Amino acid sequence: MIADEWEYELRESPELATTIGDYRYNDRWSDLSLERVEQQKRDTAGWLARFEAIETAGFPEQESLNHRLMVRNLRESLEGLEFKDYEMPVDQMDGLHLMFAQFVGLLPFATAEHYERYLRRLQALPQVLEQITGVLRQGEKDGLMPPRFLLEKTVEQCRTSPARPGKATPSGAR
Repeated sequence: MIADEWEYELRESPELATTIGDYRYNDRWSDLSLERVEQQKRDTAGWLARFEAIETAGFPEQESLNHRLMVRNLRESLEGLEFKDYEMPVDQMDGLHLMFAQFVGLLPFATAEHYERYLRRLQALPQVLEQITGVLRQGEKDGLMPPRFLLEKTVEQCRTSPARPGKATPSGAR
């Protein structure tokens, strides 16, 4: 069951899969919509119920520890979703504005299929940007916004990013 939950994590977070060298999902991005957050809550609660139903008496110490850690992680994930920090997906240290520019360096480009998958991923960017805009708007409605000072830094990062289309990179290349 741990393997099933791990496969779920990789499928739901293609960026994670890519960063650990699993390239099966290199043609897509995570679904960042508010609807997906609600589904994630249901899925996590389901995984938690399945793991809590396991009787661990007689398990070897390491297996018992793995089970306790999985249950703890799932509980913390559910509790964390209640804080709605996902409604603040952009700040000066983290966010799509940084990830999109940096992510290409993690991708393999050894075969034509690698390039084709990356192109499909790029074609999905407008949808991801729409999702993140909806999340940001909900965060604004809920009063969940990083401090103005930090958001101003984030805007400046976007303006000066060498990854902006039509702007020269630090080496002068385009």
